[in-house]
Amino acid sequence: MQITYLLKKVVALPFIMGFLSYFALATHAQAFYGPIPKCVRISHAPSHPVNKPNSGHILGVQQEHGTTGKWIGATDTNYANMTIPNPNIADEDFQKVGTVLSSTVKSFIEFAESGRYSPDQVLYKCPASYKNSIYEMYSTNGDYRFGGYDEMEVGKFFGMPNVYSTKVKGLGFRITNLSTGEHFSHNWKARQLTNLDRDQYGNILVKAKNFSNIKLELIRIPDVHPSGNSHPKWSGYDITNQFDEKQPLGYFAVRLPLNNANKLEGPRPGLNHKYHFPGWYAYWPGTIGLHKGFTVRRLPTCKINFITPSVTFPQISVNELNMGIYRTSRFSVSYNCQSGARRGSGRDQVSMSFLPSSANFKKAEDLSLVNNGISTPYLLTENYDSENSARGVAVTLYDQSGSQLNFSNPDKYLSSNFGQGKIIPEGNSIGNGIYNMEFEARLGKIPVVSKASISPGKYRATARVVMRVN
Repeated sequence: MQITYLLKKVVALPFIMGFLSYFALATHAQAFYGPIPKCVRISHAPSHPVNKPNSGHILGVQQEHGTTGKWIGATDTNYANMTIPNPNIADEDFQKVGTVLSSTVKSFIEFAESGRYSPDQVLYKCPASYKNSIYEMYSTNGDYRFGGYDEMEVGKFFGMPNVYSTKVKGLGFRITNLSTGEHFSHNWKARQLTNLDRDQYGNILVKAKNFSNIKLELIRIPDVHPSGNSHPKWSGYDITNQFDEKQPLGYFAVRLPLNNANKLEGPRPGLNHKYHFPGWYAYWPGTIGLHKGFTVRRLPTCKINFITPSVTFPQISVNELNMGIYRTSRFSVSYNCQSGARRGSGRDQVSMSFLPSSANFKKAEDLSLVNNGISTPYLLTENYDSENSARGVAVTLYDQSGSQLNFSNPDKYLSSNFGQGKIIPEGNSIGNGIYNMEFEARLGKIPVVSKASISPGKYRATARVVMRVN
């Protein structure tokens, strides 16, 4: 956090003292059998005496109900690195503001507490009656100018709310809570924790596995603040080296009862993290950061100029499909490149990818049609399981030479893994540095399905075409 440790500690003191006074009392209490009277923070080694069978201690956790461990909380550096693919920042003329330059998906277990949590580690224990009063809270590092500060939410100027500036010129970030689908904001958001494990007395056990996984994206933002560079501390560094910012980009906290069922302690939904951070750091379970997690590149790239907007196929019968007959349609893609751009599928070269929707790719994965989680030869219809959708069929893609191509995983194509799914941009020059590529799409039966697996219906799917420096 930008504000000093001492200041934050003082501001959060009433909340912290509420915890500490109770924990001190609980630690010296006699054995306590049955339901516990209050929520408690659990932070002790598995070998601690309170965990002994039948100890009945208020802080005890029996082996069959979970594990325990000492944990520090959400200090500014207590996170495991996100190790996101290296972004390439090119001229705005070739890289539209709002372009996702890199992304990664991580579980809470991977990054929180520097990766030291086990999934069944109990972090808090609460009375059974508080089952509807336990919340996961999350926000950006809203009191730090380059960690999710309200004035640096530049995405709202170009239609991407909750995109915030980093220190790097032209580079923003956005964090998504994958349980809610909501983006982290400088204003606190809440997710109720439900279906939590219980101990032998019915007490609620809040475990590390109950907290959300996240998606972290690096996004092209304007080189100059969209409001006209009105903020004096807007001064992105034009770096081309390792990201060396230690300050976090986001936090997970909790909001739960400490005194009675009608009084919740912890951050309040909707309040600005800039001024509101009760319980930091010891009672917040997770920090999100990117220190030394990527290297900035500024290499010339290419951009898509035009793609045939829609591809249609004549009707085809189930009998024809089972006979191996397919329908074809052609389309084209044109692109141009900056001076010095190198086209190819290797490192620092510009490649092209066709991306289905995440749901479409996930369905292909469910049907075992995906290669190593990276790519698939088949573009299924959207809403594949709908009774009105054509099942057992897919579109396959071919280049001008007749070689079959793959559709890339839309959530992993930014990875440094090369090979399947990446297309080397080629084509014929049509002047002014613009190249045109021709493709053929075929609608036919998926070879691995049986005849009985084909169901008549409508086929409709969408794919994006992107170019990037690998």
